[in-house]
Amino acid sequence: MCIGNGKPCKHNPNLLLDFFMKKLIAVLLLTFSSLAAQNSFIDKLGGYTDKVSYYPGDTVYVSISIDIPLFELKLYYPQVDLNPIQVIANVVGKIQAVPDSAYWYGCGWDTTLSLVIPPSWKSGVYIGEFSTLTNIKKRVIFIVKNPAMQNDILFVISTNTYQLYNNFGGKSGYDYNSTSGKRCYKMSFQRPYGGLGDGFFTDVPYNRDPNRYAPKSGWEAIAGSWLEKNKYKVDYCSDTDLDSTQNILDRYKVVLIVGHSEYWSIGMRNKAEYFLSQGGKIVILSGNTCWTQVRYENDFHTIVCYKDPVLDPLYHVQDSLVTGRWPYPPLNRYSNKLTGVNWEEGGVVNYVDNNIRILPADSGYGGYVIFNAGHWIFEDTKLLSLDTLGRDNAIVGYETDGYKKIYWNDGFPSGFIGPYRFRILGIHPAMNFDGTRRGYATMGIFFNDNGGATFNGATTNWAHGLVKDRNVQSITKTVLNHFIDNRFPPDIVAFYPNKPKQTYVYKDTLISRQLDYEVHPGDSLMFEIRSEDYNKKRMLTYWTEDGTVVSNRYFYTFKPKEMRHGQLKKVRVYVRNDLDTTSMEVRVRFVVTKIISQPDTVLSTYKTWAYPVSAVNYYGHSLQFRFIEKPDWISYDSTNRLLKGRPSRDDIGKFKVSFQVSDSLGNADTQSVFLKVNFTGFDSTKETDYSLLDKFVLNESYPNPFNGSTSLFFFLKEPATIRAEVYNILGQKILNLHSGKFNEGIHSLRWNGRDGSGNEISSGIYFCRVMATFNDQSRSIRMRKFIFVK
Repeated sequence: MCIGNGKPCKHNPNLLLDFFMKKLIAVLLLTFSSLAAQNSFIDKLGGYTDKVSYYPGDTVYVSISIDIPLFELKLYYPQVDLNPIQVIANVVGKIQAVPDSAYWYGCGWDTTLSLVIPPSWKSGVYIGEFSTLTNIKKRVIFIVKNPAMQNDILFVISTNTYQLYNNFGGKSGYDYNSTSGKRCYKMSFQRPYGGLGDGFFTDVPYNRDPNRYAPKSGWEAIAGSWLEKNKYKVDYCSDTDLDSTQNILDRYKVVLIVGHSEYWSIGMRNKAEYFLSQGGKIVILSGNTCWTQVRYENDFHTIVCYKDPVLDPLYHVQDSLVTGRWPYPPLNRYSNKLTGVNWEEGGVVNYVDNNIRILPADSGYGGYVIFNAGHWIFEDTKLLSLDTLGRDNAIVGYETDGYKKIYWNDGFPSGFIGPYRFRILGIHPAMNFDGTRRGYATMGIFFNDNGGATFNGATTNWAHGLVKDRNVQSITKTVLNHFIDNRFPPDIVAFYPNKPKQTYVYKDTLISRQLDYEVHPGDSLMFEIRSEDYNKKRMLTYWTEDGTVVSNRYFYTFKPKEMRHGQLKKVRVYVRNDLDTTSMEVRVRFVVTKIISQPDTVLSTYKTWAYPVSAVNYYGHSLQFRFIEKPDWISYDSTNRLLKGRPSRDDIGKFKVSFQVSDSLGNADTQSVFLKVNFTGFDSTKETDYSLLDKFVLNESYPNPFNGSTSLFFFLKEPATIRAEVYNILGQKILNLHSGKFNEGIHSLRWNGRDGSGNEISSGIYFCRVMATFNDQSRSIRMRKFIFVK
């Protein structure tokens, strides 16, 4: 060794050069370490490529600012795995200055290295990763396109949204992460990602533990990995490619959008809507989709977004290019034509930020409540209507699209703004960012007259369910496969009779379609459907009863032949074309004896409790009463058909009262009522006129909601004159239902859903005001709400 004394040996020039290189590197490292220790360059480090996307054979020019003189760049194709596909070693690095206006005009950095895209690289998203001196990972991201543009699916990566959130250089399109709390209106693609930025794509691939998912990240990477695993033929492009490339959609069957595709240019939107109008299929697994218009400048290197149209220089100059919210002036262009739903009527779910907690997943939110489980998208699941989809992975959130109000049309849920054929398949309540109520996240599908179709998962976090939720995976596969093959079963678009049912969606009360029907002695049920075929194929309809074919027409009359009380029969309708079959099942129960009293109408006083037992027998037979379970202090008044009791101070706790009514043939019905007694008596959740409780008790109407007729049951302790009036939601009286005298006991009033002129009322909420006047001239007034659904 010729460097024994620490000095270079003059006889070996290579060692001399080596010695000086080591000295130089040591000095540079010392300098970089000193600068890094001051934390003055951390926000000035990063990298970017000269373009967003490339074709095989193109050269990628990468500009990097780094505090290490020699570093390595690892290249990944994260759709397949997390192992690097290439490592470029000994790249010479330097710190590059960040201009004050880099967020607007770009960084203008020197090229650090160049890379020619090999012909063997598949279309997809590629990531270059390098580490700073303090081991902070930095990434560059770019897309490789397929020049043939001919695979089944085109996956459009939401690069516009990346840039709007990117605050490298100090500003983004948002106030909250911009210097001085003020956003900028133009953002350059020629800068590294800061803030969230590419985290929308890259956060989760580097941490695939599904229990640690960030609420705002990784959606597209998860979806890309899932598509690769399931061997779908997929090409990738950027938002700018969708805008700038002519005929980009011509050879694709499906356009796929995932995550948070909020910002769309007019070129993007025009191409997507034209694709849809020509029979193309769009799958949206994104939330807050197509909400704000942007435009491009500087050969697509700059994205422009003022958000407030009045601030845009093109306002009232070229209104079609003004950058504002799509539905508002001067654009006036709702996204529902493309997406079916919109952000304004959806909202946030599972949003947790510091002390703000809006419908959080740890409180049970985050899963769609399923409606119309007979639809073909659920064909490979075991989901039933009112089951939840994706709650374990909180797929609903953090931003969602939907409808503010849900109403029922021909037995199926609908919204007010979307395409007339939009089929709602799942909903979830959604809120504003301040925690006030907004609307419903709404999953659904629609077809246009030319065979174009959009399926919208309507939530940013749908992709989180692709990791391990079998039902989310199954629905995504079913939709993609049907869209790619362009094969669809007929769709049942109306079902009669439309029997309404009060349904709970989390804490909201909605009206849905009842799938369980009752039939009574001497009655029959006429079932009828309307169906559509989006392939315009000839349809064949047939009905089965417990698996036996009973009709081959679009309607079927069910008659309870030789049925026993309580017996259940399954009626299923099938509609098929020459491609596929869809079906829908309802259940019909034969009922002879039924308890009409509703458990939530339990009334109590400070010291006593009373509950009227209302029951009917459809043969007209007399009914016997017996207890199944009760505390000792509860008794039954057979004269007035009233349960009542007065607990002692020792009777503290929770109690169950179960009873049965039956006719002489053993046709019976049972009911249970649950009571809570505290040291002051009964714990009642209803205000009660205690002085008149024993005189007049008004039960809830049955059925309610209704679409034919409904009955009010009431109890009188002594004779009284009853006057009943029906009012609409505006407080206008529409009917004098009854006025007359009744003796003591249980009675009923029937309303056939018509007003005082005999006209059938429209769907909506109505109120019945019932006043009882007793012989001593005392009065008691009760109100009950009706819900009428056509």
